[in-house]
Amino acid sequence: MVENILGNYLVKTGKITDEQLQAVIQKEDETRVKMGLLAVSEGILTIDQADYINGLQATMDKRFGDIAVEKGFLTEDQISNLLKKQGNAYLTFAQTLVNENLLSMQELENMLDGFQEEYGFTKSDMEDLRSDEPERIICCAETGWCINCYSLYHDNQISKLFNGWSGPLCGTRL
Repeated sequence: MVENILGNYLVKTGKITDEQLQAVIQKEDETRVKMGLLAVSEGILTIDQADYINGLQATMDKRFGDIAVEKGFLTEDQISNLLKKQGNAYLTFAQTLVNENLLSMQELENMLDGFQEEYGFTKSDMEDLRSDEPERIICCAETGWCINCYSLYHDNQISKLFNGWSGPLCGTRL
């Protein structure tokens, strides 16, 4: 679902082609989300901090999380919470984009900012999109984001972002 929403936005804005999007979607099952991307996505590390730890990891025989804890960037509890999120759909999509050299982590963050601004999403909406429950924003009558009737009431370009959505009817509360 998230790959359709954000993937179609990336295609619409010319960041990737439709063929690249389809290749990313096919490769998602093989992708393991890296700890640095998780920590940046959760806002507990900056991109520079994650890059610094990655650089250290390249010269040490240690895991990312161990180095982050050792250097005081993260706690053991934070590492544990991040590990639980490795199967997150948004993060898997994001990691696949990075792995395929289609976007850097910074370009990904910039894309999300542009998406949020263009479609008027709140910070909470973006957190929902990044969660494994993006339908919380898509099917919310208060925001008007319901794919089942969107093309009837709103600009057709937005409905294309939700290509393939077959969720609950308009106004369904989740």
